[in-house]
Amino acid sequence: MARVITLGSGKGGTGKSFVAANLGLALAQAGVRTTLVDLDLGCADLHLMLGVLSPQRGLLELLRGEVAAMQDAAMPVAAQPKLSLVPGTGETLRMSGLTGPEVQQLAHGLRQLEAEVVVVDLPAGVAPQVLDLFLAGDQQVVVATPDPVSLADAGRLLALARVRRSTRGQRGRAPRRPRVYTSLDDLVRDMNALREENAVERGTLRPALVLNRCRAGSGVSAEQHLRALTQQLGGIDLPLLAEIPDDPQVESSMRMLQPLVALAPTAAAAEALARLAQRIAADLGRPAASPALVPALETAGA
Repeated sequence: MARVITLGSGKGGTGKSFVAANLGLALAQAGVRTTLVDLDLGCADLHLMLGVLSPQRGLLELLRGEVAAMQDAAMPVAAQPKLSLVPGTGETLRMSGLTGPEVQQLAHGLRQLEAEVVVVDLPAGVAPQVLDLFLAGDQQVVVATPDPVSLADAGRLLALARVRRSTRGQRGRAPRRPRVYTSLDDLVRDMNALREENAVERGTLRPALVLNRCRAGSGVSAEQHLRALTQQLGGIDLPLLAEIPDDPQVESSMRMLQPLVALAPTAAAAEALARLAQRIAADLGRPAASPALVPALETAGA
């Protein structure tokens, strides 16, 4: 089963989608079968960051029932065979418009993707649907900048996610009809299904922080930012996964519709993202190795 990493932010403007697109490609370069999922409904742009101008299918087709599973909405990414993308909707669909069953459908779909790691780009904010999908990850990564307002927003997201997890676990359920089992296989199958259902319903909370656009000489270290944030959260364990420096080459990569790790792999921000990918790959039991450099992604329309 895929390891699901959900990326959220308290408010927009932190570079969350930039981190998601480049982390996904860096993981694929490191040899990890990776799927990027654009759940930023209403502002889907991961396909553009990967040079895909007009995806032929995506989440809208899944929600309409035109494809049976999220995997059927995935498309390969040119020049990187270990990377695939589930594009966001082709038309505006605000997260607040999702029903409870649709949120569960998306959460279950993430687990069924044919990948080792699934990187999910969520909308910014703290809407209930966003919190539920944030909690659907095996690890929840908050992307923030060192700006105090951004860090405060990150703390609010994590605090509300913790509350949401607790309240969801207390909701009542309709009683299940007793079943007589005639084989051990049926019993094990039902137990596994119930365990997955409980995981999606309640959600885990294993938060981590990525600091983006870090500037040297700011006078405040990343450790100081992290200490202030954990104090805000009542001492919650919040590891700092990566510090991504403010890099002038990011603007060029965005303008050229190319991920930075492909366009300028020796740029400071690209190297920081590659190190983060290697850290995740090591957690999967992969040997640490330098990612293979690949050519810039070809612009694709399908």
